[in-house]
Amino acid sequence: MIEQDEMLYDRMRAGFEPVRMTGELDEVTSRGGVLRRRRRAGASAGAVLAVAVLAVAFNLPASKPLELVAWSVAPEPDGTVSLTIRELADADGLSATLKRVGVPARVDFLPAGSPSCDDDQEGRPELHRVLNPERGRDGEIRYRIRPDAMPAGTSLHLVIVDEGPGSHVLMSLVDGAPDPC
Repeated sequence: MIEQDEMLYDRMRAGFEPVRMTGELDEVTSRGGVLRRRRRAGASAGAVLAVAVLAVAFNLPASKPLELVAWSVAPEPDGTVSLTIRELADADGLSATLKRVGVPARVDFLPAGSPSCDDDQEGRPELHRVLNPERGRDGEIRYRIRPDAMPAGTSLHLVIVDEGPGSHVLMSLVDGAPDPC
């Protein structure tokens, strides 16, 4: 067995004899190390950039408004949340954004002529302490929401019916999750 191993090693050495190093061994290994460090640095920089982008996307400061053309949600320094609706679009996105800033809510937008929202959930009387609506002169619907005034386990339900140039808004504070319209 040892003789066969020696024969194999001799053949392998003979196959590599035409290969010659043009530089010193230290130069060759040093150059390989430099190239590996560059590759790792590039990969590390890419990973750091990806983490930074995700951190910015998912950890917006509380005072920064989350805004779309259709609506905006802005946590205020006093703990209230300012909601402005300019256009009836992306009700699910608005509901999710409100939840993200601490307001359990469901928003439904209904087109003109839709049947009314007949849910059987009874509204709670604390609504007037939680939600203060106002309509701007420009037709925007504005709300000041106080999440701290919401009793535990309750959610807001905003149903906005498009009536052409204006909108009809049904608001309620309900126990649990609101039923969809």
